[in-house]
Amino acid sequence: MLIYILFFILNILAGALFIPSWRNGKKIYLWFTFIEMALLGGLRGISVGTDTVAYHDIFYKIEYVNTLSGLLNLREEFGYVIINKVVALLGGGPQLVIFICSAFIAGGFILFIAKHSDNVFFSCFLLITLMLYFTSFNVIRQYMATVVIINGFTFLKNKQIFRYVLICLLAGLFHSTAILWVFLGFVPLVKWNASKIIWLMVAMFLIVVFARQIIDLIVKILPQYASYLEGKYFQPSKGIMMPVVYCAIFFAVTFILAIARPYDKQDLIYIYVISALTLMLTLVGLTTASIADRLAWYVSPFLVLLIPKATAYLPKSGETVMQLAIGTAGIAYFIYCLTINWQGIMPYVFYWN
Repeated sequence: MLIYILFFILNILAGALFIPSWRNGKKIYLWFTFIEMALLGGLRGISVGTDTVAYHDIFYKIEYVNTLSGLLNLREEFGYVIINKVVALLGGGPQLVIFICSAFIAGGFILFIAKHSDNVFFSCFLLITLMLYFTSFNVIRQYMATVVIINGFTFLKNKQIFRYVLICLLAGLFHSTAILWVFLGFVPLVKWNASKIIWLMVAMFLIVVFARQIIDLIVKILPQYASYLEGKYFQPSKGIMMPVVYCAIFFAVTFILAIARPYDKQDLIYIYVISALTLMLTLVGLTTASIADRLAWYVSPFLVLLIPKATAYLPKSGETVMQLAIGTAGIAYFIYCLTINWQGIMPYVFYWN
């Protein structure tokens, strides 16, 4: 646990040192955070993260495939296959792939925050304490796709839907489920107001309540997928803390926006709507099918933008109090996740140990 605590403390100290005191303090802090995350993720040993050993096995499988048709026929997505194959051809090993992927994911998160956050320090703080970065120690391919998807927000908020769709297709080279997020292209096509948001919330509530019936209906239409219902991903997840944390954050933000009514700030409303999807999927995961949690991971990073943007609508003293409250809760959640060995990231060991 010590290395994660040191990682967190160093990040706090870097923000306190660079941001207020240096001319380009925000950029320096973001570069520091990128390097810190890339090194922590890239130098981890094979036992850190429940899926890390599987990615080592994938590398050795890809290493011995020497035809294009063979590479195309592998189960893994082609973008990830190519990274492994290039590393193998250059004489590298699976640890180099882990390092490259960790740097790619860390860079994607930092670029997302740099472009869209109103408070880069608070966003990085949330990225760490809500365990959004550490989840990438597993499901590496999905998180490579995730950072591509979230950086497509630049096109989404500017209503450049075709470019956003291309981003989703690019993300699909790392994880095929990324294609599902093409439907977010509809978000900026709606002129959002209070009544439309209320209807959206009602619809999402009904989806959570009737999730099992919806899944059963889909299986009736597509019976070839019936066997999947017996798998672990179509059973409720066991963790309740993440849904509790997400609910608390979302309802606090909803209260702020209900008072501020910033419907002219459409990019903020887009982030709020996407974050509502995160909460809905997390609740479906808790009550019905844990696979919904995995889908939520694609859009959960929008929370690190939503919270600073929403709290900025409070009076200065209220903003400080709210951020301190969320920060305290975030630290408590961070410590809690470490104590329960979240995603198998404990104990941390370097790859050379």
